[in-house]
This record gives sequence, C-alpha cells and structure tokens, in this order.
Amino acid sequence: MLSVVLSAALPLLPVAAMTHDPAPPPAAMPSENAVQPDSVRLGEILELGDGLSIEPVAIVEDSRCPAGVMCIQAGKLVIAATITAGGDRFTSQLALGESLPIGDGILALVSATPVAPPVGGMSRASNYEFGFSYWPSPSESRSET
Repeated sequence: MLSVVLSAALPLLPVAAMTHDPAPPPAAMPSENAVQPDSVRLGEILELGDGLSIEPVAIVEDSRCPAGVMCIQAGKLVIAATITAGGDRFTSQLALGESLPIGDGILALVSATPVAPPVGGMSRASNYEFGFSYWPSPSESRSET
C-alpha cells in the first residue's frame, strides 16, 4: 500500500526537485581562505600566486539546462584548461562545481557566465567567462585578492 501512495505522489513533484546543483567546494577548505579572483575568458591567463596559473582553452561540454526551459537533468559545463603549478604545465578538464587537487591545495571552477546556454545550443565561446577559486592547504597562508 505504501508503494501506491509513493507512486501517486511522484507526479506532483516539480521538475526542479529532480535536478541538482553542482557540488559545493570541499567543506574541509573554509571559504574565507579561498582565493577568489576576477573571472577570465577563453585564452586569458589567471595568475593565482605562488606559481599557480590557469588558462581556460576550450569548452568541452555545455549541457546545462537552457534558460527558461524545464529539464529533468541539470547537465554540466566542462572546460579544458592549461594549468601551471610548481613549474609544471599540463592540461586538465574542470567541471563547474567540481574540484581538482593541485599541489598543496584545491582548485575549483566555481562560476561561469552565461549561467545557462541559450535554447538550441551553446553560446559563442567569446561570451563565456569563468571564475575559479583556489583553497591552499591549511598549513599555507594566503590572502584574498
């Protein structure tokens, strides 16, 4: 009988209840220690200090739900970025709301504009701006910029 009640209630859930927001930054890294610089566009290099920099080079995927459209899945934004850390230079993929261990800290893609792609596909690459945060290990001291 319980399954009948649950199945009858499911159609009443709004579509928004079935989507999820990107994962927040790790709880172990307090937000007051995060370096939250200005946003950058594709091809621009963002210097985070201590030899750490990031350059978004490509949009790999933008399957986020377009503005004004109800979606069952939230989709995701993934970019390719060239990262320089401790003298090493490599390219990695970063998804919006996910983090990547870098050296003694954690780097995350925390924001992107446009907030959602237009109906019918992705925005022009030149319209995108990306915000990154870096959380140094608790033993390091770093000031906000």
